Amino acid sequence: MTPTAMTAAAADAAAALNVLAAAYAADPAAFFAAPVAVRHAVRGGDPEGYTSEVIEVTLAPRPNAAPAGEVRYYRSKYDAAYDPPFLVEQFTLPAGRADAEAVVKPLLSGDLLKKPYPAEADPQVAGLLKETWSVNRDGAETAKTFFEPFPKEFQAVRAATRDLIERAVKGGKRAVLSTKAK
Repeated sequence: MTPTAMTAAAADAAAALNVLAAAYAADPAAFFAAPVAVRHAVRGGDPEGYTSEVIEVTLAPRPNAAPAGEVRYYRSKYDAAYDPPFLVEQFTLPAGRADAEAVVKPLLSGDLLKKPYPAEADPQVAGLLKETWSVNRDGAETAKTFFEPFPKEFQAVRAATRDLIERAVKGGKRAVLSTKAK
């Protein structure tokens, strides 16, 4: 990507963030009257300790009813019994507005997506963990990627995602997406 394209992409992301944050601040209930998707991905580490976890919370409006959605949690880990050698599991759980709002509120009301952090600079070091947070509402999307060490301001939104992950693993539907090695 050229420097001009990167600047344009950053401007588009900032504009989308402003639209999303303003819509949420103005009326949280109305914010969820449009389709919303929140995504958190963590990946990295050495090959045999490599981790990849993704949680997605989606919510869609329904006529004459509360919005309904789903929590989807994917995790993969090295496992030579599979080809390629990773076990990939998916857990799904029904979600409501409170589930989506638990993640959206700290992302759009706080500084995490709004201010710059040193952890946004890619240190070009192999084996580091990185995580990406994104919010999409009716096509307006903003996302930000951080490299460890992560900002302390992540605590509230991480607690919300950890709660959803625990609920999905304990009470959700599990599927193995990997193929056993022959």
